[in-house]
Amino acid sequence: MYKRTQDSRETWEKRYKAPDYQPNMKPVPFLVEMIQGLPPGQAICLAAGTGRNAIFLAQNGYQVTAIDISQAALDWCDMMSNELGVEVKTLEADLLAFDFGNEVWDLATNLYFYEPSLFQGLKQAIRPGGHILFQTYSKAHKKFKRGPSNDAFLVHPHELENEFRDWELLYFEETEYTDEQNKSESVIQMLARKPKD
Repeated sequence: MYKRTQDSRETWEKRYKAPDYQPNMKPVPFLVEMIQGLPPGQAICLAAGTGRNAIFLAQNGYQVTAIDISQAALDWCDMMSNELGVEVKTLEADLLAFDFGNEVWDLATNLYFYEPSLFQGLKQAIRPGGHILFQTYSKAHKKFKRGPSNDAFLVHPHELENEFRDWELLYFEETEYTDEQNKSESVIQMLARKPKD
């Protein structure tokens, strides 16, 4: 596990430290759409990267913690949030070894990162009535010949739906869309609410 973590960290550090790297700071459209009407609170962004979604949440009244394995990515987040005058707490951590706590978050975003072993701890960390917002590539994405092709990083809708069968699924869909770079994606999108009882 340690080697896997180190390899992953080195890969992302190299990417984010590249001289020609420029972060995409536009939040994921599904997040923008789904938080309308949700009460702001304590939010945690998993695999936050350079913080585009974390910064958007902070701009919309959330107290945000952005977690990523790459300090270089979080440095971008710190710089951009400072420039925009919003506060985002950044934390370099391996999510596979991270303690999410117990009923401490009102919202967790899990965007373009799929690790089913995290779900049990993450679900426990959400307060009753809180939400998990999820989007990443589905297994159908392989037909596009770009992005991840390893099945371990791709979601089958039944797997995710079964994982959250005891939660209220406010939105759940497998869909295809074209991103801002005019590239097609097949993704699973979910907004799930933890029961209050």
